Amino acid sequence: ESYSLFGPDVIKALQLRYIAPDEVVLTPKLLRH
Repeated sequence: ESYSLFGPDVIKALQLRYIAPDEVVLTPKLLRH
């Protein structure tokens, strides 16, 4: 539950196509918003 990661760091992670296991679960929720 690292919601603090949802920001520029997450965008960079998506651009690099590298998502941590925890982010894999949270990312779909972020995309729905």
